[in-house]
Parts: sequence; C-alpha cells; structure tokens
Amino acid sequence: MKPLFSNSFWTRLLWSLYFLQQENYNLGRFWSSFPSNILPKKARQNLVWTKKLVLIFALSFIFSIITISYFLQLFFSNDLSIILGYLVNFGVETVEQFVFSQMFILTISLFFNLFLFPIWQSLFYTFTVIILSPIDNFLKNQICQKASTKVKIWQKSA
Repeated sequence: MKPLFSNSFWTRLLWSLYFLQQENYNLGRFWSSFPSNILPKKARQNLVWTKKLVLIFALSFIFSIITISYFLQLFFSNDLSIILGYLVNFGVETVEQFVFSQMFILTISLFFNLFLFPIWQSLFYTFTVIILSPIDNFLKNQICQKASTKVKIWQKSA
C-alpha cells in the first residue's frame, strides 16, 4: 500500500483525522487506541472527505488558529516575554552561550512540532466532534424517521 499522504506536514496534520474517521467518530475507541496509532502508518484505505469530515477539519483548524493566536499574544505580552527572555538568556555573557540558549528554544519547538502536534490536533478534533454531536444526532434521527416512515408506507402498500 502507498502512504496516505506524501508531504510529512500533511501526514501529521491529517493522520489523526484519518484515524478518527476510521473509528467512525467514536471518541472512546479513538482515544483508547490512540497511543498505538499516534505515528502515521500506511493507510488501510483513503481518507474520504465527507461533509462531516470537512466540517470537523475546518472548525478544528479555526479553533487551533484561535488558540495559537491567544498563546502567541500571551507569549509576546510585555510581562511574560521579559520573564522568559530573562530566564532563557540568564547569565549569557558570550556568543556561544547565546547560541546555546537559542538552540535550546529551537529544540523545544521542534519537539513540540514533531511529537506533540498529533496529540494537540487530536484534542481539537475531539473538541469539534463533541461540539457537533448534538447536530449530528439530530440529523441522524431525522434520517431514521424518514426511513421508518418510508418502510411503514411500503409495508401498507404491500
């Protein structure tokens, strides 16, 4: 089988969404087997971009942008940036120490990107599924009622 996506960024971004769809949006099954499926593997089948999946992806993307914007605003506020700058650059007297402190920040950000990103994005997918569940249940009930009405009409005519 071929990999699900070719670009590694898209693989990490969409793998949790693919796995959520494979589990039929059941959050209990999704999170119970999440640790074994945190890293992208070969896909069993293709990701199907249904209306529900597009809505989950779009809303979770909006939620993540809002959250990241909030944390960036918090990070670059005067008090926090001064405190973090002081802590990271504390005792920096030479260029080597400055480079080391900047490499430390880069290492932390790479760790977040490579290892924590699937968990972070999965939390947003979960949050979105929870928010959409009343609408999803309502639409499923409407479809079931229409189907049962059609079956009753068909049984009376037969």
